[in-house]
Amino acid sequence: DLCRLLLASVSPLASRSTKERLSRRFAGPLFKYFPLILSPWFIFGSKLSYEDVRAARRQQLPDTVSARDVGECLLAMHGEQEGNAAGGNMLGVLHSLGYTRGLLNSLRFSERRRLRSLVKFAHIGLYPPELKDKALSEGTSALPLLKRLQIYASVVYVDLLAILLPVLMLLGPF
Repeated sequence: DLCRLLLASVSPLASRSTKERLSRRFAGPLFKYFPLILSPWFIFGSKLSYEDVRAARRQQLPDTVSARDVGECLLAMHGEQEGNAAGGNMLGVLHSLGYTRGLLNSLRFSERRRLRSLVKFAHIGLYPPELKDKALSEGTSALPLLKRLQIYASVVYVDLLAILLPVLMLLGPF
């Protein structure tokens, strides 16, 4: 589901309900903030209010978030949410992603390049084992044309985000 959420967060074609369903699986009641933890570039796919953004700018939780919400979010991130039979530990995954982001920043590897890599491998992560093995051993050029076009479209969506973010910063009340 993390691969699906990454792809939905990048795509302008993904429905808000799909993003919400996937985010809710990992973050429970704080689902609307979860894509932003993966990348601040996913602000376009998040349904944030002006108060949410103001609280974030002050490095605080919005007034609408309760201690119970935070507790339920932590349970969901540990895979202990009701109805989550798959289990897992999203906190560990987020820690690893943050550590990797820090290393990449040190190497001057931009968020744009990081997201391009993430969406490429999110696609590959959803492939059947034989196709996944082929992509990893021979490269994406060995994939069928449709699969290569899907990866390319996601990379273009990341590039569109790179163009839209400066516009948002100029127009926004931040």
